[in-house]
Amino acid sequence: MADLFEIPLVTIVNLPQDLHYQLTEPSTGEIVAQVSPVAVGAAWREGTLGRLFRKAKRARSIYPGETYHVPRITFRVAGARNETLFFVDRADKLIGNPCIPNSAVVAADGGVLGYITNDHYHILRAVDPPVDANGIATVRGMGFLLDHHNNVVGEVVRRAPWTPHAMKAGLPPDEYAVSFEGPDGSVWGRRKGEELIVEFNPDASRTLRILMISNLICGKADERLYTPFTTSGYTPPEPLEPATEPYPGYQGVHESYMQYQEKFIKWFQRNVVPSG
Repeated sequence: MADLFEIPLVTIVNLPQDLHYQLTEPSTGEIVAQVSPVAVGAAWREGTLGRLFRKAKRARSIYPGETYHVPRITFRVAGARNETLFFVDRADKLIGNPCIPNSAVVAADGGVLGYITNDHYHILRAVDPPVDANGIATVRGMGFLLDHHNNVVGEVVRRAPWTPHAMKAGLPPDEYAVSFEGPDGSVWGRRKGEELIVEFNPDASRTLRILMISNLICGKADERLYTPFTTSGYTPPEPLEPATEPYPGYQGVHESYMQYQEKFIKWFQRNVVPSG
């Protein structure tokens, strides 16, 4: 039986039930873990006046996600014997914040292993990355893996077609679209093309593996929760209230990030949102 923390490759697969996934070994298809929500907050409801104001605001906003609230969602990652391996706890995305919220990665006993983050301020700046001779850009500064002390242990570095010719041709078949790079330049994991298959560096620690897997889970959740803002429209997930807290320390795990988010929203409203 394959072990999630020993296999060289892992991918994530949607299940029919909303926000439920499987982690599998892609070369064999063997299931190595189940991912399911154990707590889902309620989406905030608005009165008629609030909805009218939000529609008017959305019409002039270049950031569609700004006007929606997305509730906090806590995912449990369970092994082959249904034992809890770890949790991925995605924070509330408040109205007024156009960015994907941060997530905490928590051990079964409640100890924080790290965080999946992005710099909300940096994401809104114009990007001018270095572009190679084939028109492929290397984009940095958009996403990070942090340890439990909030130190960066991995940066999510993306390779993306940037010129019109490159956009038409796409990434070369052997090109890695995403790399997880340590502060010293070590590459701890990589992902090819549009495939959601992560290839691990054998020297990556168990915690780094968990953070890279958590990034994969967060990306899959974003397809459901964030991408619809600009496509078919957002439908909030069904609330799920746990009988007990999923893990010790659950109530306060996002306290620091929520303060950051509220401060960012004030900055965003003052500096970015169109007036009128």
